Amino acid sequence: MWNVFKSFKKKKEEFNGIWLADLSLKNVAKKEGNEITFFSSNGEVKKNIDEVLAVVAYKVDCFAYDMVMIDVAFKDETVFRLPEESGDFFDQAQALLKCFGIEESEWFFKVTFPAFEENFTVLFENKNNGV
Repeated sequence: MWNVFKSFKKKKEEFNGIWLADLSLKNVAKKEGNEITFFSSNGEVKKNIDEVLAVVAYKVDCFAYDMVMIDVAFKDETVFRLPEESGDFFDQAQALLKCFGIEESEWFFKVTFPAFEENFTVLFENKNNGV
């Protein structure tokens, strides 16, 4: 399972998951029952919440500034990534994290302070998947 977390550290150019950043999207995810629909510029992907391993947030040091990332990892090693560079990050992050019952106050300051530190934070773990 921890092999999936290795992909969290990859740069945008190396990342082989599903990039959720799309300036035209207000919602990047929606939950109905046990199913989460993820929206990207490539269309929609539906996943069962039981397939989620973890949701993590962290920062990438971009030399003069930090960029917050939120990743959702699944058992099949699919990773959905929402980078802060997306046009409406806070609204998109709120929509994504709401699917997992996560409030902004629970994670934002843990991840953003102190500056220029990764601050890798597990926001949600599926205890049934051996995380």
